[in-house]
Amino acid sequence: QRYLEFSKSILQDNKAAGILTRLAGGVPVVDGTSSLDGVNVGDVVGWAPTADTLQTAKNLCTGETFSGFNMIPNTPGEDENEIDVALLQLLSGEVDAVWIYADQATTYKAACDLDSSQEWDCSLWDGFGEEFAYVQTGIYDYSVSGTTLAISKKGSGLADTLNPCIDAFIQTESYKNLCTKYGIEDQCFQNEFFSGTTGEVEPFSLPTNELTTSCSDGYCPCP
Repeated sequence: QRYLEFSKSILQDNKAAGILTRLAGGVPVVDGTSSLDGVNVGDVVGWAPTADTLQTAKNLCTGETFSGFNMIPNTPGEDENEIDVALLQLLSGEVDAVWIYADQATTYKAACDLDSSQEWDCSLWDGFGEEFAYVQTGIYDYSVSGTTLAISKKGSGLADTLNPCIDAFIQTESYKNLCTKYGIEDQCFQNEFFSGTTGEVEPFSLPTNELTTSCSDGYCPCP
């Protein structure tokens, strides 16, 4: 039985998920072709992608579904950053991979490069591309549809009210301008105002088998 209803999506895809692992001498400890069988995988509790979705996701180097892994939740203290704790689990060897947003490391490191005073520990994220990197990225099959605008109690009628507005707005130039402002053109629904847009797709949004980056960039291609 369903208790909630969602409005229509405002983006084509949710944020991509990925698999983060340690690097030893520049080489990932979990291979990009791994099914994760027997691997301890860290889960960032309270954050998407959630632990239950990894078993439905596919390895984008082999096309096979991940299976046989041991999902290990993190247990942050009251004042600890959940994502920092997940990374510490990885670096300490408690886990050998983390199921996490594919842009998480890039986002945190970029913010640290601009200002080292963040809510997370910049000294940890400075190791991106040296101590740890992604071996899977661009995974979207952990979610159904893209980012929705609203969620409400089933039968509330909120979706029926919002959906015509969403349908109309995503056809406008204002929608395209918002997508451009936040650098998410590749995630937005394409309308007539996107003509000629040539925004570069970031590595974290690309499937692993299309990457031209290296582990030193933080995104390892398929072996």
